[in-house]
Amino acid sequence: MAGGVAGIISVHNDSRSVIITTIILNNIGISPLLMAMLGLLKTVDSKMPSPISSQLFRLAYLPSMIGLILAVVGGIDSSSTKASEVSEGSKFTKIGVALFIIALVLYSFLAASMVPKRRYLESGERVLHAAVLLGVPFIGVRILFSALVAFKKDPDTFSLIINTDKVVIIEGLMTLLPEVIVEALYLFAGFRLPNNLGAHRSQPLDRTEYLRPMGVPHDTDHSEVEEYHAMMATDNRYDRAMLGPVEQYDPISSPSKYVRVSS
Repeated sequence: MAGGVAGIISVHNDSRSVIITTIILNNIGISPLLMAMLGLLKTVDSKMPSPISSQLFRLAYLPSMIGLILAVVGGIDSSSTKASEVSEGSKFTKIGVALFIIALVLYSFLAASMVPKRRYLESGERVLHAAVLLGVPFIGVRILFSALVAFKKDPDTFSLIINTDKVVIIEGLMTLLPEVIVEALYLFAGFRLPNNLGAHRSQPLDRTEYLRPMGVPHDTDHSEVEEYHAMMATDNRYDRAMLGPVEQYDPISSPSKYVRVSS
């Protein structure tokens, strides 16, 4: 977002330092969005019944990190007065943008792969996952602008140096606006998550929630849970008939003592 603001400032102040700042900030502005996206996906995945390996998430950070480094180096070299360094900086910037595209595709695939397992999530984590999915096209627009600038497809329209009204408006719509929208989505989802968890902790669990079998989704109807336990109770009565009286602990009706159950 700071890159978009710097670009607007450069309309009235075209000094070399402002232009350098604009180029560098626009090059590195994508990486924080991608890292935040992956961090939220890791939070959502941790609530799944079969979470993805943490090593895979660490590897998934690499394209964003390497892209960030190359974007910084490319931005610095692109602002040089030497033609050779400008050419080198352009090359680094293109590679960095390509890595950002790879990262977005990878993270989008991870987000899509979690859709079938959304029913296992609490409402707060579902909002978090939805925010990530909704933010994908806006991050895509942000990366598209950087790609058009890096590969110089239309320098009179997509540029960080030319300060015409047309260029500045397009830059604002494709950089500043998408970043603001994505950040708003993530903040909204983040505020929803702790509130949801707090509300969940403050409400006492009913019998069916307390005795919910592991692996049963949270949105399963309570009648199905009761049916499951009725079936298990039938099996237990058969076992007691074969083995005789046993000591059984009921955590709901008798939380502080054992109840002797006879066949």
